[in-house]
Amino acid sequence: MTIQWIQQTHSRGVLQCELTDVARNKRLGALGFTVRWARQRLTLNQITLVFGLAGVVMLTGLVIGTGQADGVGFSVLLARAVMIAANYSAAAACVVLAKERWKIAQFESGEVRPVCFYLRAGVMAVAIGQGISLGFNAVIAEHGRSAACTPPSQGHGSV
Repeated sequence: MTIQWIQQTHSRGVLQCELTDVARNKRLGALGFTVRWARQRLTLNQITLVFGLAGVVMLTGLVIGTGQADGVGFSVLLARAVMIAANYSAAAACVVLAKERWKIAQFESGEVRPVCFYLRAGVMAVAIGQGISLGFNAVIAEHGRSAACTPPSQGHGSV
């Protein structure tokens, strides 16, 4: 064990005690450092990745969990899985993007948490989620109506 290893371990421990980036920056400032850094914002590719992974997880759960035993077609299951993934992605985007851009959402260590922001982001996520659900359910219902109006195929052993 070298003295450098001990110093690195100690400095990591000190910074790990702080929960937020703002608190870590303040702790570094109190120790005499002038390093300022911030987390990178989520890119469109990262948000798309979250949407895709949530879609895969939801689709797998719906297909394995419900299957087609209740008479629901695969296209409806797929649409529901995409709808759920879109709702989760929209809710995450409402919180993450708003927190980065709205001044009301940003607070310093030791300040009161922005409860108003939490409420506003929650209402915004619910409203957007309801809009997404309404759109998907309208498409699913229209698909069901058009499938019900299609006459059954003739031939193939029908009497």
